[in-house]
Amino acid sequence: MVLPSVIIIGAIVIMAGTVLLSMGVLDVKSGNFFERNTQAYMNARSAGEVLIKQVVSGGFDLSSGVGNTYASDINGDGVDDVNLEISKVTGGYLITSVGTHEDVDEEVQIFYASEITEEDSIIPETALFSFTSIDLSNNIKVVGDIGTSQPYVDEENPIDIDENIYYYDEKGKLVNVDDTKDNVHYEMDFDPLVLKTVDQIFDADTTVWTSSLPGVFGAEDEITLVDGVLTVTGDVTINLTSDVELVVKSFISNQGSDFNISGDAALKIYIEEEMKISGKVNMDATLDHSDLEIYYNGSGAVSDGDIEILGNKGGELCSYFQFLKDTSPEAISTKSEFSGVLVSPYTGGITINGQKSDYDQNLIYAPYATLTGGTGSAEYDGSIIVGKIDISGNFIVVYRSFEGGIELPGVTIPGEEVYTDYHWQK
Repeated sequence: MVLPSVIIIGAIVIMAGTVLLSMGVLDVKSGNFFERNTQAYMNARSAGEVLIKQVVSGGFDLSSGVGNTYASDINGDGVDDVNLEISKVTGGYLITSVGTHEDVDEEVQIFYASEITEEDSIIPETALFSFTSIDLSNNIKVVGDIGTSQPYVDEENPIDIDENIYYYDEKGKLVNVDDTKDNVHYEMDFDPLVLKTVDQIFDADTTVWTSSLPGVFGAEDEITLVDGVLTVTGDVTINLTSDVELVVKSFISNQGSDFNISGDAALKIYIEEEMKISGKVNMDATLDHSDLEIYYNGSGAVSDGDIEILGNKGGELCSYFQFLKDTSPEAISTKSEFSGVLVSPYTGGITINGQKSDYDQNLIYAPYATLTGGTGSAEYDGSIIVGKIDISGNFIVVYRSFEGGIELPGVTIPGEEVYTDYHWQK
């Protein structure tokens, strides 16, 4: 029985030795593989860190690198050791860095968060701007520049300006510009701005009419708010130190009344159904449209008389006026008695019937509407930004310089993209 035991023990020793030898060989191979993995990972990590440093220092813009692949030879042996790719994802950018060493690849990913800042104002640079086509014919005079986001040649959105650009000479006479190429700007970097929702504009609940006037209005009988109807019957001036919001069914300014807002804040009025201006509203000596913001949510056609500025009865209005629905803004844009800013999501045609204005902050922003012209001796002083321009007839647009910009409180104005923070995902 002794010999078989010796044989069995010897066999076990031999098997164990074989296993140990095999494990030793495997361990060497694993060590080599681990070393290659580690080096590949370090290549990927190093390239990612270099890119992050460039972004932090402002030397590299991630948005410009989206969709591109960047290869690099870290070791200087003529072989690319790293490939970087940048993709746009929700909330920022994903940087994927793949390192290579002796045919082994390792990947790391970095998420870099970003956000778009919001600006307070825009600076219109042209008398007329169209997001698509431009067609000016007959007796159209543009004193200033014309801009479009379209290229010079675009069969679907043709540009036909002819000789419609003028300037005022030293005697105040309109003179045709000989060479208009310096006055027409193609492919301008300007996308339609997004109009804010009611909830983004108002803190107040716009589904419920304001029950009474705030104390800042005093106890004057010349202005009342009854059953959702805001009515001005006499001379009223309120001084605001902070914004005041009113949600009303109607806003009525009677003939002979004079309602003014002063101070460092604005009166914001949400109108559900109608507005009739027969008196003066915000037309004091300072004449600042930003003192009064009107947001109109009615849907009645102009012919229904839901909006009226009755100039022959003394009606005059200076304000920021924004339509919240796809409703024709004709009742505002065609009135020479309206000064200020008109913003509208309207998709139809707009015709200008107004007359010369001394106010230097007039702006029509209707990025989906078509400017179809004017009637008689219509003149608009300021800037008009629309989706399409198709004008025929007698019409003059005179550009006014918007120094310091013009605020659009009911519109989201994107600013610069800011890279905020980053973290390694793997």
